[in-house]
Amino acid sequence: MKRADEKVKLVKYIAKRGISTFIIVVIAVYITIYIANMGGYVDEIVKSETYKYGGA
Repeated sequence: MKRADEKVKLVKYIAKRGISTFIIVVIAVYITIYIANMGGYVDEIVKSETYKYGGA
């Protein structure tokens, strides 16, 4: 009986750690992409360059 309780605790612990790690990684990737894009400023630069040089 005690062995089964330990296995259940271990599975719950691993599941919680896995879910929290996944959430942290998703947030970190989102923040990294947002910072790399400078909050949408890169899009404005590309648009202005496109209009400046007569692109589509």
